[in-house]
Amino acid sequence: VMLQRLTMNRMLKAKQKKGHEMKSSSFSYEEIAKQLLSDKLLLSALELHAELTEKGKELRTLRDYFSNPGNFETLYSIKNNTNFFSPGSGLARSESHHTLDSIDFLANSEDGEHCVDERIAVLEFELRKAHETIKSLRNNLTVVAVTDDRSQLENDGSDKQHPIKPHEKRMLNFMINEYLLNQNYKLTSNTFADENEDQDFEDWDDVGLNVKRPLELPLLLRDHGKHFLEKSECQDVACQTDLVVCRSVRDQSVNTEEAKTEPVIVSNVHHFTTGERLPESDLVSERSSNSKETENIGVTIIEKSIKLGTSKSLDTVGESEDYKSASSHNIVDHHYLFQQRTRYQSACFLKTLVSKCCLYPSSLVKTSISGHRIDKEITSIANNPESLVFMLSRCLPHIVPNIILAKREELVPLILCAINLNTIAEERDKLLSVLFNLIKRPDLEQRTMILTGFAVIAQHLGPAKVESEILPQCWEQINHKYMERRLLVAESCGVLLPYVPSAIRNSLVFSMIQQCYEDKEELVRLAAIKSLALLFIFMRSQKDKFAQSFDVLLMTFSDESVKVLEAVNRILLPSFYSWACTIGCLESDVIPRIIAQLKYGVQEYNESLQNQAVQGKLVQMLSATQSVIPFLFIHVLIHSPFFSHSEMPDLSNCTSSFDEFHLLDSPALIYGDAREYEELVDKFNEYINQEWFEEWDQLLYVTKSFLSEILSLLSVLDPSLGPVLKSVIGLFHHFCQIFGHTYLHKKMKPAFYALITLDHEKFHTEVFNEKTALTKTLVPAYAAGVLTVYHTDEDMSELRLFLEKVLLVIALCKAPLSSLQATFNELIQFPFTHSIMIDVLWTAVKNGSPFVRASAGRLFPVLVANISEAQLNTKVVPALFSLASDSDRFVLQSTVPAFGAILESTTQRELLDKVYHLLETFLETPDENNHILVVEIIRILGKSAPHVEGVFRENFIFPKLSNVIQQNKAVNNVTRQKDIILALIDAFTSISCCFLSEDTVTNQILPSMKMLLSDVQSIAPTYEDTVRDMMKEFEARSDISLGNLTPDRLGSFANLTSMMSQGVDMKNKMTKLIQANKSKSPLLPTFFKKKPPS
Repeated sequence: VMLQRLTMNRMLKAKQKKGHEMKSSSFSYEEIAKQLLSDKLLLSALELHAELTEKGKELRTLRDYFSNPGNFETLYSIKNNTNFFSPGSGLARSESHHTLDSIDFLANSEDGEHCVDERIAVLEFELRKAHETIKSLRNNLTVVAVTDDRSQLENDGSDKQHPIKPHEKRMLNFMINEYLLNQNYKLTSNTFADENEDQDFEDWDDVGLNVKRPLELPLLLRDHGKHFLEKSECQDVACQTDLVVCRSVRDQSVNTEEAKTEPVIVSNVHHFTTGERLPESDLVSERSSNSKETENIGVTIIEKSIKLGTSKSLDTVGESEDYKSASSHNIVDHHYLFQQRTRYQSACFLKTLVSKCCLYPSSLVKTSISGHRIDKEITSIANNPESLVFMLSRCLPHIVPNIILAKREELVPLILCAINLNTIAEERDKLLSVLFNLIKRPDLEQRTMILTGFAVIAQHLGPAKVESEILPQCWEQINHKYMERRLLVAESCGVLLPYVPSAIRNSLVFSMIQQCYEDKEELVRLAAIKSLALLFIFMRSQKDKFAQSFDVLLMTFSDESVKVLEAVNRILLPSFYSWACTIGCLESDVIPRIIAQLKYGVQEYNESLQNQAVQGKLVQMLSATQSVIPFLFIHVLIHSPFFSHSEMPDLSNCTSSFDEFHLLDSPALIYGDAREYEELVDKFNEYINQEWFEEWDQLLYVTKSFLSEILSLLSVLDPSLGPVLKSVIGLFHHFCQIFGHTYLHKKMKPAFYALITLDHEKFHTEVFNEKTALTKTLVPAYAAGVLTVYHTDEDMSELRLFLEKVLLVIALCKAPLSSLQATFNELIQFPFTHSIMIDVLWTAVKNGSPFVRASAGRLFPVLVANISEAQLNTKVVPALFSLASDSDRFVLQSTVPAFGAILESTTQRELLDKVYHLLETFLETPDENNHILVVEIIRILGKSAPHVEGVFRENFIFPKLSNVIQQNKAVNNVTRQKDIILALIDAFTSISCCFLSEDTVTNQILPSMKMLLSDVQSIAPTYEDTVRDMMKEFEARSDISLGNLTPDRLGSFANLTSMMSQGVDMKNKMTKLIQANKSKSPLLPTFFKKKPPS
């Protein structure tokens, strides 16, 4: 072949000497290529292919031919009539080898030196093809061996009957020798090596197959009995992935030196470049390697830290204390260890966590062309002088015209390359300082570039230099005066986590994140929360920082920022709980401490109901309790008797489709496979639905400890209409949805009824001793938080019966209605419960006890404003008028708030006229026993004044209030007079925010106020200043009434707006004055406290 090629060269040179010029139009490279291949002039075709490729004119025919090793293997097999590789033999030499060896190029060639280079190129080419063929056959042999082993195990269930195979023996020998060396048994190791002379104990590849290195013997011993074989499909998928990566890296090899280092790069391409023996490569799922298609920059930074590892950085990591046996074949080790230690941290869970910790919006890359280009330069920074020249050539044209402050991010790729290639530590430190201080206040896009650069440069520098050079620069910026610089530090802590050794991560980086959280700016604290969530994932097998981390977590509960608290609930808590589950601290440490914090919060809340800070902290503790429920349920499932460990999902792959906005507290997401999770839940429901079943420890813990502790707290928590009650109901909604309807009936309902007493006599004793749970938060939690979750017919029937019994018992024992009022306020949010509540109240209206009827009247106001008009007219109004005609005065008084609610909510003229007439009848009926009724009506009229029509205010409310003032002068009881005066002041305060005409103020309001002032001076002088201030406000509004304004008095539009808002200002001012005076009067508490029926 070489002789033919040399002959062709001579012919071409001879033609050139004779002056024969070949025109480009007379031949085609494609035709020449086909002719050379058809004539089997392969070396000539190879040289033509190389030269055309250098000129950028690569031919597809030649590329396809030389990229297929099968073309050469077939040729050799036909010529030699044997396999290219025969068992026990070396590499067969082709004829081209013999030909090249037998030719004296210096004697037979006109250009001997050129032919020597050609010979070297040919040898390198065939050497690479031989290596590729060897790897392919070894990989195929590995698959066959593994498949054969598994088939045998499946047939007889044991491998004891089969002798050890050669490759298994060599693996064991290697591991035993490694163990002896690590334990300083050097003599024994030498003896062992001498007895196995046919094996090289310094090279794992000498085992003979492409078998990935297993764990060390001590680790295998510790985890004995906990390992479970993966399904064969998982092994096949992993093998195929490695081959694809192998091929992609191999195709990029262009010289002999790169081919020598190729196996190391390939074997380490998926390793996480950290100092831990942990599989952080599973932090996110596989994505496209093209960064242009990445939708989220924050996720891109973390994924690049996973997928762009190099042999250089891994060698550095291998020197750290947590990576004592750095090997190029540890992918299986990490995957195996990952299965055993991360049952609560599946790839789906981790991927969603990383997406929620992303630092930047997904639209950032798409909105900036320059940012797109710079990001590409950063992620592929130069690692040799030649690449640096090309990079400078690309970047400098953009730098020169854009050196202004707004474009300084153009310098980032240059600085990063300089840091990467500079070998002097002092110079790198200066460049890092320049990088941090390049932009005074970096915006979102600029921080993106800098952080992406941090991630890439950290891969090249290695953990040691990241610790000694990059982190000190971050520490210097942590107290910078500009918020953007401190924000950059908080974000960089999360980005650099994969490249920091474990010891530094748990000490220095943890302290930096903690200090960032103490920043006064909300954005800095928010970034610190996200970085802390990622840090917890990296700590998954370490307990030394658990207590301190829990303290930091509890500190975040007191944050005043809504966004920070939302990040704590949605990101930080799931990350922390997954860590706690992994190290086995969920039941022993986390839940008991959360319950203890809840007890303290409930005690504080009962002592200071108006303290907003205490309420906020208690709400956050309830949210933290709610977030732990999914992890607790997965913990119960995994330890259940029906759970098969062989069915554990492949935790390294996200087999289900979860979008990145999926909640992290989803049990299916935590488990890792939605389909298998649903099957497991079905088994759980089927198991506990048996008439009798044996409870395992984890399920007993949930029922006897966790649920019991929470219910005991609710039995002493005062009911509230605020966020505390809503958090309690949300907690039980979540609990019931996670554990299911079967558990609700089997375990949860009995636990509630064990604390709720529905027996009248027993409850009366409990009320007398002030130890009843029926007047606490337990009632709304059960009715609105448990029975409304699935709203089946059975649950709705139980809800109706439960409300009837509670109302009956509380009314007969004359206990406070606060728990029932809170229950109705929460139930009214569910439309399917409206008819149930109406039926319950109608049953109470028909009850023979006046206490039960009065209690029903107190609950009707909740329904009036939230039900349909049809239900209001057909059910509620008839019930109210029936109670209004009751002979018992307490029943009569109980209906007034409901009628007031009708005035405020409805616009039906006929119904309003009926209510007006009824209230007028109440006021015109002189009865000393109706004092409470009159006070209640005054308050209702004042409260409804801003919501009713102006005609009704002028024709009914104001005249009736004036009559009450006149009648109050004739009352002989000073206490009753004062009660009415205070109710009138409260009513006029509400009226002050109404839009009133000048005639109304002059002829109705001010005369009534003057009469009220005279009564106040004689009966309640402490309120004289309050009434005078109110009169001044009304007089001022009368003077500047819009009816009397002239253009010169109107002034500007701003003055008009100010005058229109004076009503609201007056009400606020009067309210403050009244509240200030109430605190001075010993009679006020008795007035504002609802008097129990006697």
